[in-house]
Amino acid sequence: SPGAPGPSARAHPAAPGSRLESTRLGRAKGRGDVAIRICVPVNPDGTIDPRWGRAARVALVDVEPAAEAEGEPRITGWNEVAVGWDVLHDQSVEGEHHARVARFLMENQVTHVLAYTMGGGMAHMLQRMHLGLGMGAMGDARAAVREFAGRIQAQEQQ
Repeated sequence: SPGAPGPSARAHPAAPGSRLESTRLGRAKGRGDVAIRICVPVNPDGTIDPRWGRAARVALVDVEPAAEAEGEPRITGWNEVAVGWDVLHDQSVEGEHHARVARFLMENQVTHVLAYTMGGGMAHMLQRMHLGLGMGAMGDARAAVREFAGRIQAQEQQ
């Protein structure tokens, strides 16, 4: 449609120091009451890799909502996976890399993606997959996941 962002458009992060920008935070369809699973790109030092589609590693993080309305969600699992998207991205024909990422997310029952930034095509694909998406994440990956999970929980309680 006219004025709609094309495939080269980028999903931009929130301004530094601001709260994370996000789209639909609810649980993905088909997961029922299973704990939230967030996929986040990570560096070896535990910080967020700013390159979602070109990340070398991602963490699959299982989060359980807090038992009380005012409590904080709890990380119950943290599994880092060497995905190699940094190398595979440029070895793929158009569309193949997005399919690879989608397959990984589906196979690992991911409900949400947390990243700093990503291309508009990738963001659109994740939204079509009905995944919650948090953008603008920086710094310590565990802290960013806890903050994002708290926002998911707060939205679900509304």
